[in-house]
Amino acid sequence: MTKTALEIFEAFQQSMASQTSKWMDLMDDNIVFQGPVDKVAGKEANIKLHMEFGKLVRGHELLSITAGKNTISTQVIIKIEAPSGKMIDLDIAEFYTIENGLIKSMKIYYDPTEYKEEFSL
Repeated sequence: MTKTALEIFEAFQQSMASQTSKWMDLMDDNIVFQGPVDKVAGKEANIKLHMEFGKLVRGHELLSITAGKNTISTQVIIKIEAPSGKMIDLDIAEFYTIENGLIKSMKIYYDPTEYKEEFSL
């Protein structure tokens, strides 16, 4: 039985939260990530990006989720710790495209002003 986009997304999120490596297997080899600060293509580049960002995360709250046949949209608050020790809450809209049981793309939108200031970008 084929898993739904929502089931793939939930497995991805659960694996990231529990810090297992299953999430890496749920990415397509040609996955594209696009956000206000970074844009990367390919599975290895996405794994590296997620691993580096994951070191900063101190909390995650899912506010809403909408599932379509091949898409997932969420609103999340991600709490990250800047190098200064300051905690930043990123209010993020996420859009996932999932096909054949793999995440093909992730697009995220948030106001990067405070993030860029804290990380000198």
